[in-house]
Amino acid sequence: MYQVNISRRINTHKDKVWNIVDDFSSIHKYHPGVKKTVIVGNQNIGLGSQRICHFYDGSTLKETITEYIEGESYTFELSEYNFPFKRAFAKITLTPIGSDHCEVIFTFNFIPKFGLIGRLLATIILKRKLKGVFRDLLLGLEGHTITGKHVSKDGTLIST
Repeated sequence: MYQVNISRRINTHKDKVWNIVDDFSSIHKYHPGVKKTVIVGNQNIGLGSQRICHFYDGSTLKETITEYIEGESYTFELSEYNFPFKRAFAKITLTPIGSDHCEVIFTFNFIPKFGLIGRLLATIILKRKLKGVFRDLLLGLEGHTITGKHVSKDGTLIST
């Protein structure tokens, strides 16, 4: 199992950030790689929520919330994707820092496909690439949380 961790301090109250990430249908508003999000079923908050993320490159993946602690964190498992993972899941955790700041921690765990070659690629390339993707995700979350603007494909904030 490989793990990528990234965190970002956001200069706003934890509850404001939680209200955004808790809405499982809204990731396309702050993730620069996600073109649109479709909720599977009618639940977009909490344990069991499912979404399909449609990426600008044409790929898709399904995510399902498997652990949920209201106001603090959730874990979601990835499925139905064409990425080089046998298994992958992620966790987003929010921790208050004082009364008007919070730390957002994003942890991604994966088992690579392709045996030894996959493990080598994970070590040499994939972990670094994922770290950049998740850094952009947290930058987008920060920008969207503070301004209310959506994040474009190139990471800039745009009016909605």
